[in-house]
Amino acid sequence: MARFRGLVRGSRGEASRLGHRELVTECNGWSAGVRVEAQPDGDGDTFRVYATTGSSPEGRATHIGTVDAAGVFRAE
Repeated sequence: MARFRGLVRGSRGEASRLGHRELVTECNGWSAGVRVEAQPDGDGDTFRVYATTGSSPEGRATHIGTVDAAGVFRAE
């Protein structure tokens, strides 16, 4: 059984992917997007959230916060 599950729903239906040690998901527009990196953290999980430049190759990802094992969001 996988520790993480990523899910996407679009105009052609739904698809999912499993991650055992980590999972990275992205949702991109042309000039903005978001990336979430999931990793184990002791008995819980940690999710690091990044703002990205979307589909554009220009720029870089900026860490905007973390969701900790208790489900609490901490802005960076």
